[in-house]
Amino acid sequence: MRLIVLFCLILGQISFSQIEVKYSVDFKYKKSIETENPAYFKETFKPYLNIIRISSGILYACDNQSYFSILPNSADTELRNILTQVMIERSSWVTASTKGVQIERKLNFLSVVDYDKQEWQITDDEKIIAGYKCIKATKKLIFEGYPNLNRELEVWFTPDVPINSGFRDAIGLPGLILYYNDGQWEFTAHTITTLNQCDIKMPDYEEKSWTVLANEARERKESRKKRDD
Repeated sequence: MRLIVLFCLILGQISFSQIEVKYSVDFKYKKSIETENPAYFKETFKPYLNIIRISSGILYACDNQSYFSILPNSADTELRNILTQVMIERSSWVTASTKGVQIERKLNFLSVVDYDKQEWQITDDEKIIAGYKCIKATKKLIFEGYPNLNRELEVWFTPDVPINSGFRDAIGLPGLILYYNDGQWEFTAHTITTLNQCDIKMPDYEEKSWTVLANEARERKESRKKRDD
């Protein structure tokens, strides 16, 4: 009996070793953006929301690595929206079981998550997503030096798909993540497809921690401000 169970587990891992997952995409924003700068909201931010909310999040996973990006389903003319261009460009992540990396193509850097240090709190809550039983897990994301960015991350993962590479900056859970919500971005899986092949390659860029990149950006901003003054 144990041999049969073990064989089934191994077979399940093989069956789900190469997959494509499609997610719906939502972006939550502070209402102050709309009230404090209505012109910007109308001309730039609202068109961006319209585009991003009909876009698709695509995750490819194999060999305990995952590649995620947002693919817009809009006309080229709509994608001229500058905010959309920036956010789509920065939507690509490569994730392993112990490391989450955001691909910064324009800067030729890999921004490595270093704020994901808190332990997961795995709950007893369960629900079905994309036909799979999922378990809820939460954790705090603490951005040292940037407390205004601190937030709680909520995900739902399924142990039925034994891929532990993670999703964006959510790593270290024993199963595929089918729902992600960090208070700003929300992704919900709706389709899972087994692939014949899956090839994920980390770009050959220099790796820097998120904190190092954020501090460099802040220093550049402060230098420009002093120069302008």
